[in-house]
Amino acid sequence: MTYNEQDCQDRIKMLEFGLTFFGAISASISHELNNVLSIINQTAGLLQDLLYSSRQGKPIPEEKLSLIAEKINTQSDRGVAIIKRFNTFAHNLDDPLKEFDLNAVILNFISVINRLANQKKIKLIPKLTVSPLNIVSNPFLIQLSLYYLLKKILLQNTGGGEVEISSHQNEAGITVQIKCPENLSGSIQSDENILQTLMKNIAAEYEFKTENNYFFYLFKLIRNIDS
Repeated sequence: MTYNEQDCQDRIKMLEFGLTFFGAISASISHELNNVLSIINQTAGLLQDLLYSSRQGKPIPEEKLSLIAEKINTQSDRGVAIIKRFNTFAHNLDDPLKEFDLNAVILNFISVINRLANQKKIKLIPKLTVSPLNIVSNPFLIQLSLYYLLKKILLQNTGGGEVEISSHQNEAGITVQIKCPENLSGSIQSDENILQTLMKNIAAEYEFKTENNYFFYLFKLIRNIDS
């Protein structure tokens, strides 16, 4: 494949946007982990207070110790889950082309971006096929495409709402769809060079449409990209 000067500039913009995406997710995850560690630290401080009281001859109620242990375990489990989600996300960059379950990638994408959506009172709702959708493609660029569109929704929105991310399969191939109320779509069709470059690199076609006061963004994937 050969690239002209415009193609190279578009790819540079796509890569810069990819770094912005990775940075946004990293910052969000680190904030979540900081909350977990803060709660554990506060709980440890309470335990130290109880130990100090016990040295003064005041017995420690067993139920308090039980509650402290439960709280620490809950936060530890939460921290492990956060790290697992981020680890899965980061490993999407291991190979530019690999076989994966598209539904699993979308679900993990939603899990790592949920905090950013919650800040704007946006509820992300997955509506995926029951069966796995195995595909050979670039999982990071597929998520970057989703982020490109969701970021525009998040930047425009002030009052909250629901955004559906769904997957469909038919004889023509696999379609990923984002559906939101039309008032949330904002300037979603602007600056399409990055979007066009993304679609080119994942061998997809995209489409915008409005119907019954809803905005739809669809991109249609072929099952396998030639390496």
